[in-house]
Amino acid sequence: MYWDQSTDNWVSLATTPDLFTVKTGLTGGVTYKFKVRAKNKYGYGPFTATVSVQTSQAPEQPAPPVLEVVGGYVKISWTEPTANFRPVLGYQVLIETSATGTFIERKALCDGDAQATPKYCLVDMHDLRAAPFGLTYDTLIRAKVLARNERGWSTASDPNSSGARVQVEPI
Repeated sequence: MYWDQSTDNWVSLATTPDLFTVKTGLTGGVTYKFKVRAKNKYGYGPFTATVSVQTSQAPEQPAPPVLEVVGGYVKISWTEPTANFRPVLGYQVLIETSATGTFIERKALCDGDAQATPKYCLVDMHDLRAAPFGLTYDTLIRAKVLARNERGWSTASDPNSSGARVQVEPI
């Protein structure tokens, strides 16, 4: 196996009977090129086509979102996490339900992809009182955020531990 350390500077990375090898010490955000050729009792065969690999990974875990009351709405805002050498393409915003304590996404209320540029959304408190959330008056509204790039999804943020509480009675 050979790898290109720079422009057309091919160096032997490994000679092994295994079908894989591991290269450590790579720098994030750099594109590396690799090629392989086989050897048998007659000698070396031709090289494979070059394969390029860009070193990056899914975004880091975002910080917990910030929730605040804005009139009859709760504003859920977040900051962009470390992108890990690929731009963040969008977000998923999850809000906790009262019945099961699980966090669910409702794009109609807060579409993290559509709100990727301002990094916040406004959710009507009446929607949080209704199914599937069922939050009661003065309940802390909790949310989590995930970020995604070309490499995949981050781990969900921890939920907020303070902030907005339900401020409206049911209609």
